[in-house]
This record gives sequence, C-alpha cells and structure tokens, in this order.
Amino acid sequence: MEPTSSVRGGGAELSLSLPQRGAFNRLYEDWKSKGVHFLQEPKEAIYGMNFVVADLDNHRIRVFVSE
Repeated sequence: MEPTSSVRGGGAELSLSLPQRGAFNRLYEDWKSKGVHFLQEPKEAIYGMNFVVADLDNHRIRVFVSE
C-alpha cells in the first residue's frame, strides 16, 4: 500500500470511506485550501481513488471512494 509508513509499532492509519466521487473531490479541495499536509495526492488504487494526509500528531488518514 502506498505511501509506505515509516512508523513501526504503535502507529495508526484511519481510513474514511466517502459515498461519492464528488464528496471525495470537495473534501480534497477543502483540505488542500486549508493547508493540510498531504502524504499522497489523489491516486487510483485497486480499491478506488484515495489520498492520504497526516494529522497534527502525524497519524495517517486515508480517504477513499470506491465508486
């Protein structure tokens, strides 16, 4: 799974599934405009379109849509 994580043990990744591509695109644009730190820009994967951000504690948040 990309991007690979350098965290070993104790790390976490939260995955959020959105119902529609439009909601996915709006959330991406909203977070981008607010300066959210993206670890991975939107990218197509086997399970659907996704992006990954880091929260303030450096936990990964993967947002995806599988439509």
